[in-house]
Amino acid sequence: MSMEQEVKLAKQGDREAFIRLTRQVENGLYNTARVMVKKDEDIADALQETILKAYKSLDTLREPGFFKTWIYRILINECSTILKKRSRSVTMETLPEMQDSSDNMASVELWKKFIRQKKGR
Repeated sequence: MSMEQEVKLAKQGDREAFIRLTRQVENGLYNTARVMVKKDEDIADALQETILKAYKSLDTLREPGFFKTWIYRILINECSTILKKRSRSVTMETLPEMQDSSDNMASVELWKKFIRQKKGR
């Protein structure tokens, strides 16, 4: 059965047809996601979101012959979203050293003493 026929069946509610469609493109989708996001967990997230969005919005696909292009576009958008989120998050390789609270108190006391001396003059 051709991809166009599978798309038509999937659009009519045939879940098995949708599964067959995704199996036809899954290797290419995986490779595209791998090139874009590189991390295994991000690849899995991108693929999962892509398939879910494609399934939910299959009725918006006007031309069944463009299924492959359409689902790749969804994947690329998902990967871009993941990359944007990743660029906004900052990872710390090591935590900054914590100062001893007694050192802070000593600094505060020293500062108070300095202020009192300035006022007393």
